[in-house]
Amino acid sequence: MVIELEEMKTRSTKSAVEILGNQCAPFQYIRELTQNSIEAIEQSGKNGQIIWTYDRQYMKEHGIRKLSIIDNGVGMNGEELRELMNHMFSSGKEQGLTENFGIGAKVAGLTYSPKGMVYQVWKKGNGYLGILMKHPENGQYGLLQHESEEGDVSPYIEIESENKPQFKRCTIDDHGTQVTLLGSETEQDTYLPSGDGNWLAKYLNTRYLTVPENVELAVSCNVHKDKPPQIRMIKGMKYFNDKFSTHSGILPINGANVHWWVLKDKKHANPEYTSTSHTASVFQDELYDFEGNNTQNMTRLHRFGIIQLVKKVVIYVEPTNQYVTADPSRSFVTLGSAKKIPWDEWGDEFTANMPDELRSLEEDASEKATDEDLSKDAEKILRDWMKDFAIPKFAVEEDADIEVSEPIDQGGIPKSGDLDDSRPGEDESSSNPNGETGNQYSDFIKPKGKKGKETKGQDFIPKVEWVTPENHTHLEDRAAQYIRIHNRLLINEEFRGFTQLINTILAEKGGNKPGAKGVVVEATKLHYQVSICETIIRVQMLKKGGKTWKQDDIDSALSAVALTTSVMSHKLMHEKITRLAAIKIGKVIKKAAEPDIS
Repeated sequence: MVIELEEMKTRSTKSAVEILGNQCAPFQYIRELTQNSIEAIEQSGKNGQIIWTYDRQYMKEHGIRKLSIIDNGVGMNGEELRELMNHMFSSGKEQGLTENFGIGAKVAGLTYSPKGMVYQVWKKGNGYLGILMKHPENGQYGLLQHESEEGDVSPYIEIESENKPQFKRCTIDDHGTQVTLLGSETEQDTYLPSGDGNWLAKYLNTRYLTVPENVELAVSCNVHKDKPPQIRMIKGMKYFNDKFSTHSGILPINGANVHWWVLKDKKHANPEYTSTSHTASVFQDELYDFEGNNTQNMTRLHRFGIIQLVKKVVIYVEPTNQYVTADPSRSFVTLGSAKKIPWDEWGDEFTANMPDELRSLEEDASEKATDEDLSKDAEKILRDWMKDFAIPKFAVEEDADIEVSEPIDQGGIPKSGDLDDSRPGEDESSSNPNGETGNQYSDFIKPKGKKGKETKGQDFIPKVEWVTPENHTHLEDRAAQYIRIHNRLLINEEFRGFTQLINTILAEKGGNKPGAKGVVVEATKLHYQVSICETIIRVQMLKKGGKTWKQDDIDSALSAVALTTSVMSHKLMHEKITRLAAIKIGKVIKKAAEPDIS
């Protein structure tokens, strides 16, 4: 049977543009227009040039800078311009989930620039001009109708050949396109909207992993207001990561390739690209899910096993799933059925299989931050205390007799990739495992749960590293951070509560004598470390028999803010440190007074 359909049409272009426009990311119009120019060059089968600058002719006529992109790709004639601009879902390219959506430049451009997008196009030496805009009265979108001397109207007009852009970084001969963004106001400077002369170069470099070899992409940057614009070549982040890193590599994992770099030390961030630690996903040579100098980036790096090098490591995950696509805003990648990147699962696998050279760098940095003698003394105190107050923990083991809840503590997430939010005694089936993610432990006995056995609480004393905000900026004015998935505790040795405690005891017991400071610091560190570790252990004990303490509650109680609060109540700790410091100072004085028998 032959099936025929009357094809669906868009009834209200205005509504469609505005609904889709609300989903656009802030600078999406830059991405969409750049991508159109790249594809126009690729369609030509030749090497090509693209430049972002301001429209010189508009500046000459109106005295206002309007942002403009120029390419010498295949170009268009007048009828092709009319066909592509006035049809909502027409792009002249293949459309689909993994291809260019075909509406990006029009929707994103009109959302940012309702006053108009001025298209000047050339094909076979002939030039045409059309203005795609929002009607100022009825709010409809379309090509402005131009009236000829004869009284006819047309959505485009012919333009003279001498109007072709002639730049060193982009020259149009017979084919090409120039698009100028008028913005939302007549007087708006769309070339420098934020006052940052490098805004466009940084956005494009951070947007692309690489730029095609046959494309030369440039930006005219107004870095110095009193000087002519400077040209910046856009290379993409791979170029800069490779150039300014000491170590790098690619690790294949289940469902993705993980690209990683360890950046060189830099005193200042570069304004033209992201020169500091960041994470992102890769799809079709573009960067998505981008996180830079924020908590989300740090959390991702911790999941990938990066603790000490959080200010120097860059990680990109490139999905190898055949159903990879991007959301309409071009902000994040999905893996079929709108599933987002499984950062935790991939981070655990990367940690378990971390490349040797990266693991060595992380371990070396960790050793420098760890005082082994101090940790041994603190561990002894905690182990003695935990003989009577063990944390209930159960290790998953197929041959065991106890039924326990889904493992969620050390090692991070359960094997299934999902957290078990059930409470003790609830009767529900648990999810099936889908792979190992490290040493995992359960907290509760649970009917119809996984097979497991009880294990000792002493295995859960955190590994402690003393750090500074210089390398861990998130600890600025915070006492400590507990990283549960790796059972690691970072203590800020520059936290004012800690340094004030040292100064107080040094004045009380050491008379502010320089020779006593080392003893006081050692004693303070010991009990400070024990106090925070004890808090972490005791809080985790709340899950035993608790009706309301789920894992999210435990994590909140062990946040950097919560740990800072807990350690500020330190009267008993102060007394312990004072006694220990007094004993140690006395021993130092006694030893120093002994005669030299040599």
